[in-house]
Amino acid sequence: MARPLGRFAGCALFGALILAGCGATTSGGLAPIGPATADASGRADAAFTFLMPRPSPALADARRPQYVSAGTRSVQITVDKVNGVAGTVPPGDVEIGPDPLASGCVVDPANPADVLCTVSVPLPYGALDVTIITYAGPHGTGNLISRGRSQVTVVPGAANGPYAVVLDAQPYYVAANVVNTDMNTTLVIPLAFTDGANHVIPPGAPGAPRAVLDQLPAPSAGNLVLSPDGQSVSFIPANSYTGSTSFTYHGVGAHPGDGITPTVPGTTTINVLSVN
Repeated sequence: MARPLGRFAGCALFGALILAGCGATTSGGLAPIGPATADASGRADAAFTFLMPRPSPALADARRPQYVSAGTRSVQITVDKVNGVAGTVPPGDVEIGPDPLASGCVVDPANPADVLCTVSVPLPYGALDVTIITYAGPHGTGNLISRGRSQVTVVPGAANGPYAVVLDAQPYYVAANVVNTDMNTTLVIPLAFTDGANHVIPPGAPGAPRAVLDQLPAPSAGNLVLSPDGQSVSFIPANSYTGSTSFTYHGVGAHPGDGITPTVPGTTTINVLSVN
């Protein structure tokens, strides 16, 4: 369920999307939030504000509460239902472009590594079930990066939103790797994935995928324990064990029913080294 959020309260959210009042354009430009203007088809503007990392490899790619990748190029808002009836309006499309600052976004005052964008789309009056999806390409093309569902109410002659919604990351590949640990030493391993723009999704951030273990190490090598949030594992080597072992895992959505597609399993190899 979306909840109203102040204009810059979104600065504390990483990928929070908000609905504010101006017609959707391909520029993704910012516009002041004010009273919505209904059009002749029974719609009113509603605005989304979201934070995303500035697309620079020199800047940290850490995530905050909702997931929007630095590789996001477009956002689509689809009305699934209007007052409980299936929606028929086409998706609203907002273009971000490779340089968000050139599209009218601004540097987030709370974190200069992020940019703050405000976009809006005309939506029908009523109680709406909406789906918000971000893509790696323009106009809803390329890989799906993140998605979320929300319920909002749009009325004529009033400012509709801003509304904060949760976006969950779509994992594409397990960040398969090799890790080393010493004999008789417990090792905590973050379980990472890459998104549709080939950015690593940091484990532990809200909206990050949860991991599901598929194949465990041999009991003779040790014990593997998945964390309650599905973001990491603890490997406890068997007493005096040395050698290599491995496990496989795949990713699922952060929240049940979020529409995220599970990944294929990937492998992490653990080398347990003797202590000299």
